Amino acid sequence: MSESRPSDLDTARPSERGSHPHAATALRRVLNAEDGQFNQTLIATILRRQGCQTVLAENGVVAVSEALAAMAGPGPFDLILMDMQMPEMDGYCATRILRDKGYSSPIVALTASDKDGDRERCLEAGCDDYLTKPISRQALLAVLQSYLEPEHAAPFSAASPEKEQVAGLQNASSGPIFSTLKDDVEMQAVVAGFVERLTAFTNDLQAAGKDRDTPTLARLAHQLKGAAGGYGFMPVSDAAARLETTIADGAKDADISKAMEYLIGICDRVK
Repeated sequence: MSESRPSDLDTARPSERGSHPHAATALRRVLNAEDGQFNQTLIATILRRQGCQTVLAENGVVAVSEALAAMAGPGPFDLILMDMQMPEMDGYCATRILRDKGYSSPIVALTASDKDGDRERCLEAGCDDYLTKPISRQALLAVLQSYLEPEHAAPFSAASPEKEQVAGLQNASSGPIFSTLKDDVEMQAVVAGFVERLTAFTNDLQAAGKDRDTPTLARLAHQLKGAAGGYGFMPVSDAAARLETTIADGAKDADISKAMEYLIGICDRVK
């Protein structure tokens, strides 16, 4: 799946940072370990607007390498946001390795899974906190304040206000679906970018469905479930969750196709 990333994001990949030393900047340094490009863009935008310098790790292997290099060089990151479902090495394994290597700075888990025991599993792996996807901007800001500005931190709740506010809305309608962030000036550009890339994403869904490639369908549904709500499109997240669950339950091809077409229909209504 090909998606473009806005060029103004303050996100540096390992190969792009050149010789700029982290120690020379007053910015807070955050490692964003996330493989989904929708969430990469969303998280990087929120972090940048909070005055953070973001380093991207596309999987757990890169996350471990970056974190250990920082610990041996300019000093550990101020915070690691660790997606728990990543390719090559997941966040659970990456966190355990870092803790075994003596990495002591905060690690906050991000996961689109909401199964019983997930929070405990993240904490047992060595994470300090836990956030569920779709990512609530308010919850993420609360975490940033808690770990980067503890003297100003308010009590933190892992609840997602946007999800509670809009879950289930507009699903029964046939009209357009608008982002709940459409009136948020700071988020309009990033929401527009999500909408623009959504067409390519649905094309990938259709291609995987045509090939009966259920592993790819499940992966795409999982990514969209965790991303769409963060951009204010909870009906899309709900429909993606429905497809992911249908596949996980071992449903027939016809039922999977229905769930996929339902998700694509919801995506087509996004404005």
